[in-house]
Amino acid sequence: GCYSCCDYALCCLLFVCCYCFCCCHVVIVVVIVVVLVIVIVVMVLWLSLLLSLLLLLFDILVIVIVLVIVIVVMVLWLSLLLSLLLLLFDILVIVIVLVIVIVIVVI
Repeated sequence: GCYSCCDYALCCLLFVCCYCFCCCHVVIVVVIVVVLVIVIVVMVLWLSLLLSLLLLLFDILVIVIVLVIVIVVMVLWLSLLLSLLLLLFDILVIVIVLVIVIVIVVI
């Protein structure tokens, strides 16, 4: 037979009542709200996971860029030092040759 949902809350939960939707609607709304909340929480967690992964990738990218800049600066610095050393060596060779020439000319 048909029951009044207002009198039998258990009928509402089992969806066996035929009329008086006062609490059946409440149950349906509660179920919908719970499902929506679960979906929203899962989406937020998923988005936060994606965001954290993106931030991690960004951090790795920044570290790689800084390392590349440091390596380039070191290489440029070393090449500059090397060129200075070569210049000093050239100057030394020129001075030695000049000294030898002067000594030969004087002798």
